[in-house]
Amino acid sequence: MNRPLRALTLLVCVVMLLSLLTDFAALHDIAADYVSAKVIRDETSWAVSKLPWWSACPSEWRLAWGGFLVRAVGLLFVTGAVVSARPRAATPA
Repeated sequence: MNRPLRALTLLVCVVMLLSLLTDFAALHDIAADYVSAKVIRDETSWAVSKLPWWSACPSEWRLAWGGFLVRAVGLLFVTGAVVSARPRAATPA
């Protein structure tokens, strides 16, 4: 693998690691604060509109989806880099 491709691959892996840590924080917050509107409607008699807006964790869900997309694109990039860096068989002259 040539030097620029190796550096770029390392950078992509670091970004994917940071994305993983961000996902952990977002999902931890979702586990603590998330209140499903469907569960409230099905299990109680009071209106979902009484819940605070943050109980749906909209920004945390966006972070989780964004992290998934970052890792998916990163894995495709790393896979492409590994495949393109594979040594080619020598062709007879």
